[in-house]
Amino acid sequence: MPYTYTVARLSRARIQTGLALICLLLAVALLSPPADAVVVDNLFRVETEVADQSNSARLEAQKLALAEVLVRSSGRGDITQQAEIKSVLARPDRLVNSYQYRTVSFTDEETGEQGRRLMLIVDFQPKKITDILRQSSLPIWSSNRASITTWIAVDDSSGRQVVSATNRIPLAEALAANAKRRGLPMLLPVYDMTDIMAVSTDDVWQMQQQSLFAASERYQADAILVGRIVATGESQWRASWTFSHAGEHFSFDSQGQDFNAVLAPVIDNVAEALSRRYAVIVGENSAELQLSIDSIDSFADYTSALLYLRGLEAVRQVGPLYIEGEQVVFALELDGTEEQVWQAISLNRRLKEATAKLIQTPQAAQPPVLTPAAVSDDEAVSRAEDSTEGSAEDSVEVANPAEAEVAPVIVDQPIAPLRYYQWQG
Repeated sequence: MPYTYTVARLSRARIQTGLALICLLLAVALLSPPADAVVVDNLFRVETEVADQSNSARLEAQKLALAEVLVRSSGRGDITQQAEIKSVLARPDRLVNSYQYRTVSFTDEETGEQGRRLMLIVDFQPKKITDILRQSSLPIWSSNRASITTWIAVDDSSGRQVVSATNRIPLAEALAANAKRRGLPMLLPVYDMTDIMAVSTDDVWQMQQQSLFAASERYQADAILVGRIVATGESQWRASWTFSHAGEHFSFDSQGQDFNAVLAPVIDNVAEALSRRYAVIVGENSAELQLSIDSIDSFADYTSALLYLRGLEAVRQVGPLYIEGEQVVFALELDGTEEQVWQAISLNRRLKEATAKLIQTPQAAQPPVLTPAAVSDDEAVSRAEDSTEGSAEDSVEVANPAEAEVAPVIVDQPIAPLRYYQWQG
């Protein structure tokens, strides 16, 4: 998709300076990841128990670790049943970036005896994992994910209690382990006096949505999971759950002999629901759209906004279409759908939806059009370095530069952004 870089009412000197900065930006964009508000760390790292340090034991542990990473990265619990993935799992060592061993101590809950476990920590190569998913036409779920506030009330022989990070430690640990397994940023409430005044134990037990949503605002979460767990006998638990996100609500039940058995299917259901919404199958859809971002008042803002848009999983390519004052219209070429773009943006607080701002394109003489030459990644970096020493005209051609002193920009296609945003920095 060709992009036209257009600059409004700028002098020739300012154009040349801007071109040098754009060339520099191209180099930076190749090297710098975008900063996201909700990012799950270590999506491609797994720690798993291993029998010993033999090659055969390590290979089996790496297979299990790779399966977990593929489930996390795609959001699909059934991904290991795919024919393409089965062949990948046969040789997990090809995707390993590094591995190490460590020994951890533990206490047996039934006997109270102390013991030690040998653990294998495996780091896989992110690019190779995403390439496999892309080539297999399987979903890719980025690390920028909806954060989830989790309200749980437990009823057993000791009474009814709201779970926090500092009580019901076995349950909190089981929740954290399952959230890590599926790559979900989940948190329990502090349940201090502020929470207690806003939400009672009965509110959680009765799943009072209005009170829980209000109390969750302090945690700035994107979704809410509410559960009530009751002891039905010795080592037996039954639970009911409601998951709410973006106006949708899901209800399900679970049961098991321990907290891990109760929580595992719940976390699986939540992960599947979110991945259906946010994971992108590359190449399944191809569309183009324009969006306008206001309050871009510095080159740093422009750089950050461009890198942010480039980092959205549903976006294949992005470039500026029109710039005037603090307003920039970006043209996006998509791998996913428009809806997935808007959903991904809604997860990150760097863009705030704004009212439409009219874009003036007065009829005048043909304006200067800045067309970046097609260059390789290495050439872009080289030109960015050169541009700091010499003229920007060596890197980018400027048509009719003298007219830039007075001529406003007329773009050669309608500018009608689908949505308008304000940059939050």
